[in-house]
Parts: sequence; C-alpha cells; structure tokens
Amino acid sequence: MRLQTVFIQLRDMKSMITIPITLEQLISVIQQLQPSERTKIAKALIEVELQSDLKALITELYNQDPVDEVTDNDIMQEIQAVRQAKIK
Repeated sequence: MRLQTVFIQLRDMKSMITIPITLEQLISVIQQLQPSERTKIAKALIEVELQSDLKALITELYNQDPVDEVTDNDIMQEIQAVRQAKIK
C-alpha cells in the first residue's frame, strides 16, 4: 500500500503535524463525515480541477496565433450587408 502524506493544520495552534495515511484511509474518513462536510470537500476538489482546466485553457489560448482584429469599418460593412439582404 502506498502512503499519502496529509497535512493537518490544528485550528488553535500555529504548528503543523504530518500524518502518513493511505488513500483508502482518507476515503474512509471522508465517508464518515457529515454531508455538509463532504460537500465542502467536494467543492474544494472541483475548484482545484476547475483551476487546472482554466490554466490549461489560458495556456492554450496564449499559444495560438492572434486572430486578426475586426475594425469598426468591418462591422459597419457587415451591418450594411445584412440590411441590404433584408430589403431584397
């Protein structure tokens, strides 16, 4: 069994303790929590995943070639084309 290291910050103390715990033990502890506490853990995990996905998306966008800028003139020409199409 592979051990995971879990860091627990004690609320009233400024020190940190390290407790070696297996993934199975961690899951077992989480399953014993109240539903509201499990919800907090689920939200924290989702937030981590969303941050990771967002970082990957931002990196991907920055690595793409820039898109040609659309000028006000381009927009006006498109508006005029649509208006002309509606008239016909």
